[in-house]
Amino acid sequence: MPLFGYFLEAVNDLHLIDFSNKLLNQPQIKMKNKLLFIAFLTLCSVSFMACSSDDNDGGTSGDIVGKWSFEKTGIIVEGQEVGYTYPHSCSTQKDHIEFKSNGSGLDYRYNGACELDEDENGWTWTVSGSSLKITDEHGTANYEILTLNNSTLKVKSTDSSTEDMFIQFLRM
Repeated sequence: MPLFGYFLEAVNDLHLIDFSNKLLNQPQIKMKNKLLFIAFLTLCSVSFMACSSDDNDGGTSGDIVGKWSFEKTGIIVEGQEVGYTYPHSCSTQKDHIEFKSNGSGLDYRYNGACELDEDENGWTWTVSGSSLKITDEHGTANYEILTLNNSTLKVKSTDSSTEDMFIQFLRM
């Protein structure tokens, strides 16, 4: 499954299907998942707040290398974030991505039985300033790093058709 794919398969109801189909080649989702997605959108409209002061400073001064669990995604409407909590399928393992120091990366997804479905093809990444570029077998996606610190990575799509999408991760 392509990077960030699970997050975006539910945005079909928000008329953002062009993004998920173009960038991620995601199938239509089932009604049950739509309802979960709507519920987790409501829960994530409140921003994640960390405990220490250096974690709350936002910015992009941090190291992206490491494992990051999916936390939330959403859209930005008139400067306001409308976010959705990521619905992890497994109650004991979190879906996550790994940015490796050699510029490669992997997706780790767990099904309802908590079995790992690792992305065998992986992807590559580069960071230049606050720009993150991720390339997999489906193409290249460009993101602006909104927050990168010891605990949080938040990116916003900068592709013309999806510039109002964001994804937030927590360091594992």
